[in-house]
Amino acid sequence: MLTGIDHVLLACADPDAAAIELEAAVGLRSSPGGRHVAHGTFNRLVWLGDSYVELMGVFDPALARIRGGGSTH
Repeated sequence: MLTGIDHVLLACADPDAAAIELEAAVGLRSSPGGRHVAHGTFNRLVWLGDSYVELMGVFDPALARIRGGGSTH
């Protein structure tokens, strides 16, 4: 039974640029996320109460392909 949504992930070519665009369009600010070194990805987080939108990008395409592009959380 679904009781809530933890987070929604949006794949972005450039999470930093996506964060700027999201703030300009709808006023939602993001915070720095982190780098998922083992997966070749990085992110920014847009908090919405206890849930968040994760803007995820790739810094190492070869590693992300091998690891499936997933995050560590």
